[in-house]
Order: sequence, then structure tokens, then C-alpha cells
Amino acid sequence: YQKIVNFSSITRYMVYVVPIGILLAVPIVVLKVTGHENDIKVGRHSGDDKNTTEYGPSLFNLFLWIEITWLTLWAAKLAALMLPSLFMALCGIVSAGVRKYATVLRNMVIPFSLFFWALATYLTLSGLGQDAIANKIEWCVNMNRVLGAVLASSAVLLAEKAIIQLIGVSYHQRSFALRIKESKREIRLLGLLYEASRSLFPMYCREFAEEDYVIDDSIELMLRKRAGHKRAGS
Repeated sequence: YQKIVNFSSITRYMVYVVPIGILLAVPIVVLKVTGHENDIKVGRHSGDDKNTTEYGPSLFNLFLWIEITWLTLWAAKLAALMLPSLFMALCGIVSAGVRKYATVLRNMVIPFSLFFWALATYLTLSGLGQDAIANKIEWCVNMNRVLGAVLASSAVLLAEKAIIQLIGVSYHQRSFALRIKESKREIRLLGLLYEASRSLFPMYCREFAEEDYVIDDSIELMLRKRAGHKRAGS
């Protein structure tokens, strides 16, 4: 089990998705084979004139919606994982400065997954249960409201996380720019001090001749070790 799960992300998702997907597909297959695809309804509602009865969606459509909900959960996760690479392939050609936004997308896999899943679930229920919602079947109307609220909440969460990530990227970019500026200033001051010391005390002068020889020997030794030698048989 560990070898299969850790082999790749595809095998890991197959282990998670396929068994439960098969179990959820059993009622769909049974209803299709037995011919009860459209005659078993879930829920009913009396019309305004009390003489007509409106029925909810078929049991087949209900289990089909549950199956699609399970599959879109993992499809949304894969889409969120592929989004940064797709963004770099499309927008990275235009400008190399968009790499920071790809990092933002990479850090928002879970919010994007929840948003895509909520969107797919809401649209699927609206499509399969359109007539039931129009006929005011109570559980369909309530489920549609709940999924609409979940979609709105996931959109708000996505926007919040995006703003936080953009603020973090801007903060780190400004912080790194200040550090680079300070580092350049320190290097410039160090260069000025070195030039001043060279003008006051040239190399191998009487005051610091011994130190200059030590520094020069150590530099040559370091360069010699870095270069090495490649004679055969040595």
C-alpha cells in the first residue's frame, strides 16, 4: 500500500478516488439496468391548486449528482495544482516578473480547490435539479441555497487568501530591496576604506609587510586548491 501510494500523485489519487467512486456508481448502474432511471422520484410538492403534485428529481439524478460531487472534489484539487504551471506557461512568456504571482497561486491550492469544487457542485445541482427547483421541491431549494452560500463563502475565502498572499509578496519584495540597498552601501563603504588603506599603506610596506605576505600566500594556496591538477596516474 505504501509503495502504491508513494509511487506518484496519480496512483495516490487512484487509490483514494476509484474505490469510493465505484461504490457510489453501483446505484446508478442498478437503476439504469433495471429500467428505473426516471420513475423513482425524490420528494414532492403540492401545487397551488391542491390538485396537482410536483415531483422532485429522479433517484438516478440524485446518485449521479453525488458521484459527480465526489469526482469534482479531486478534479478541483488537480486543477488547483496545475494552475501555477499553466499560468507560467501562458504569462511567463510575456514577462519574467510574474513568477511571484505563480508562487502566490502555488500557496493557494486549498482555497482554489474549495472554490472550484463549490462551483462545480452548485452548477451540477442547478443543471440536474433545474425542474425540481423550479417546481419548489423543498429539499432541492434548500440544498441549492446551501450550495450557493458555500460558493459565496469559498469565493470570499479565496479573495481573502489572495489579498494576504499579495501583501506578503509585496512586503518581502520591499524588505529584500532594502536589504540589497543596505548591502550595496556597506560594500561601497568597505571599498572606500580599502582604497584609503591602500593609499596610506601600499602593498608590502614596512609597517604591514608580514601581514601582506601571509594574505598573499593564503590567496595563492586557496586558488591552487580550487584549480587542482588533472595529471593522469597522480
